[in-house]
Amino acid sequence: EATAVLAGDLALSRAHRLVAGVDLPAARRRDLLDLMDETLLVSAGGELDDTAFGLGLHSPGMQEALRVCESKTAMYSFRAPLRAGAILGGARPDVVTALDGAGRLLGRAFQLVDDLLGVFAPADVIGKSNVSDLREGKLTALVLHARHRGEWAEVAPHFGREDLDDSTATCMRRSLARSGAADAVADMVRTDLAAVDDSTTRLPSALTPVLGAVTGQVRASLDEVMVHVDQARWHH
Repeated sequence: EATAVLAGDLALSRAHRLVAGVDLPAARRRDLLDLMDETLLVSAGGELDDTAFGLGLHSPGMQEALRVCESKTAMYSFRAPLRAGAILGGARPDVVTALDGAGRLLGRAFQLVDDLLGVFAPADVIGKSNVSDLREGKLTALVLHARHRGEWAEVAPHFGREDLDDSTATCMRRSLARSGAADAVADMVRTDLAAVDDSTTRLPSALTPVLGAVTGQVRASLDEVMVHVDQARWHH
């Protein structure tokens, strides 16, 4: 772990050096460096909030949970890359702003789907444990919706248990699926993706297929995970 932290420090230092040496007009290079600083600050803040939630130092509401999605996944995976490409291409400020908004929505939708996959998809599909989020007591949008449903009484005694076994996790998935919480999260994703589609009217036409390809991938992942949700709903 210590080696990984040191490697990350070196990578960040090198990244700053590479950006500072890009052959661009000074103003655009400065915008890139400012974006890099903002990305690191926002992402670190999101990670800190996520850690605090995981340790039980604070119990987030839905808006706080969504803010963490935007601060982490959305910022470094969508907002920053889209803005960086726009800056490198010399796009107008209004285009950069519009892409940032689209990236925020895309990143949030992506993370919401990923949280559903982490609970309902088989481990061999997602390449990681599908019990770990339940075992760690991760407060995702799925859980925050479920806590207000009657089925939560069946989930709560086992949520966050370090000794949670696969059989109990299967029963928890069934209760979560039947609660309608996953459907509520899916509706949030669809709303965000529809807003991204609407935002393309404010962007150059050349960017429409780019954003369309990404929203299409997120929609496909949502459709896939909802199949697993339905399977869990009727599992006996």
